[in-house]
Amino acid sequence: MKRKTQRKGRKPKAVKRRVTAALPLPDTEWLETNGLGGYATMPVHGARTRRYHSLLTVAATEPVGRHSLLKDILLWVQTPAGTWPISNARFADGTESPVSEGALLSFSHDPWPRRQLRLPDGTEVELENFLVHEHNAFVLLARRVKGEGPIWLHARPLVAGSQHHKLSRAHEHIEVAPRNTNGFQADFSNGAPPLCLLSNAPWSDEPRWWFDFHLAEEAARGFDSVEDLMQAGVFTADISKTEAAIVGLAGEDCREAPTDVLRFAKLCRKAESRRRRAFKKPMERAADAFVVQRGNGKSIIAGYPWFVDYGRDTFIALRGLLHATGRIADAQSVLLNWASLVGTDGSLPNSFHEQGGAPLLNSADAPLWFALTTAEHLHLARKTLRPVDAKFLRAAALAVLRCIVRGEHPLLKLQDDGLVAHGGPNSQVTWMDAMDAGMAVTPRVGKAVEIQALWLNALAAFKKQDRSFEKLLVRGVRSFRKRFIVPSKTHLRDVVDADHVAGQDDSTLRPNQVFALGGLPLRLVPRATAKTMLEHVEMALLTPHGLRTLDPGDARYCAQCVGDSHARDAAYHQGTAWPWLAGPFVEAWVAARGHSAKAKREARKKFLKPLMEHLGSPGLGHMSEIADGDEPYAPRGTPFQAWSLSEALRLDRRVLA
Repeated sequence: MKRKTQRKGRKPKAVKRRVTAALPLPDTEWLETNGLGGYATMPVHGARTRRYHSLLTVAATEPVGRHSLLKDILLWVQTPAGTWPISNARFADGTESPVSEGALLSFSHDPWPRRQLRLPDGTEVELENFLVHEHNAFVLLARRVKGEGPIWLHARPLVAGSQHHKLSRAHEHIEVAPRNTNGFQADFSNGAPPLCLLSNAPWSDEPRWWFDFHLAEEAARGFDSVEDLMQAGVFTADISKTEAAIVGLAGEDCREAPTDVLRFAKLCRKAESRRRRAFKKPMERAADAFVVQRGNGKSIIAGYPWFVDYGRDTFIALRGLLHATGRIADAQSVLLNWASLVGTDGSLPNSFHEQGGAPLLNSADAPLWFALTTAEHLHLARKTLRPVDAKFLRAAALAVLRCIVRGEHPLLKLQDDGLVAHGGPNSQVTWMDAMDAGMAVTPRVGKAVEIQALWLNALAAFKKQDRSFEKLLVRGVRSFRKRFIVPSKTHLRDVVDADHVAGQDDSTLRPNQVFALGGLPLRLVPRATAKTMLEHVEMALLTPHGLRTLDPGDARYCAQCVGDSHARDAAYHQGTAWPWLAGPFVEAWVAARGHSAKAKREARKKFLKPLMEHLGSPGLGHMSEIADGDEPYAPRGTPFQAWSLSEALRLDRRVLA
């Protein structure tokens, strides 16, 4: 397998580090990604609980078309004193077998998952696993670190081949054949890429199905929660004198399967250690997990394990993951990639289907976020950006805005007051886009406050390129202040001309107003007014893990985002707190105090510190998608969310710097 030349660095001593205190909680999860849309994620210890838990999920059409190929490897260790499992499995009838008899002594996810276990006879073994960047390759290494005499590792790989949103069942056809002398290749009838699993240990052909694994988290979320997995065989490794290596290769990487598996695994470990050390801080390494290949360029996965690269999320997350960390070239690749997708009507896809098909054009704010993020990039990269690329990006952003002005955009309609209307019957085109049984939970049809803030900020960003935007901007700001500021209230209206009915307004207290109060470069209300309104937002909506999406005093408020999909969708934007909203809120809060050094210090202590305490729970090194609106503000949703981490990085590196 060909590998890219890596930069020289220190000897990989960092690989030896591990955490020996404050072990992660049982429900904590780790994440590995390969930069192609593929990933691996598992609980730190305990049985698998999600359909997405796997050691190797690959993207057949980068970064989508994902299939879970290697769901788990069940491990036993044999010494003269006995044979003990060091893996866990739970079944639908309530039984658990195997149950690990290895005491977890230490666990570290930096630079990749590594754990040390003590067996009942005092023997200690260490396991580490990682994915290889820009390859569909998985590596597991096992060694004895304490003990004497013979010791054997028995590994039973469980394969699936299922589309990653689906469960695996025994009726699915999997064909297994020997590959070299120490491994096998699994081919799947459903179009999943082939999987080749090799080791420096002998492989025994012992195929069997394991039936009715129970996935507790799926059950709690109201989904099907039972699946079957196929054991292709057994690897038996003598680890008394050397490491055991198990390498999984998928798709095209199968063709270059190594003959010396242990040497190959060690080379991968060395290369990955060097690559990951290039990221100076753990949060930067975590940020890299979301940057993926799409075609000839790059994109950003919204969250693992179940999201793809959404337009809205990509442009919001890019500002923190890439701009704030100085990865200007990667940011440019992302923007150039998406700029090529701008339609002749100014539209921009918001999401792509996992298994192909036309992208969804269901986001009114994605094209506006694209224009704003592009303007930021043109400024940051002004000294290094090639003229041809600058021209292409600027033209794409201007095309979005001009199509809106000309009335050609399918989702954004310019009105006489200089504001833009959006949405229709049962649509959900703002970021509050939850659907329940085919119905929008928070439709917000009309003129939503953050859409107007994005629109007017985009006009301001490009008014020098198109002078016609100047008058439109003045008219829009005047209309905004007239329509959204309510003299008798201490917060902005959330939607005006609701359902496209003139004068019908929605004054619900929601967090979307922070984008107009200083969360974007152009503040749309007077500074004193913004400061008062932000104090109200802070009092009613702020939690340690971001802003609530609804005033707790509202009858529709949902304190927890739990239960089946119906209950979760109903709560998603009706009280649930979102970490990413802390970014624009804190930016507005600091702006209202003149961006003073004192205000920034206070904001770090008051807002950023509690947010950073959310880092690592339940996704190690990451931030979750959402949290409950009420104490104890339990994290929910995806354990690894791009824009949550991004906004924390942006606050730390730029807003509060």
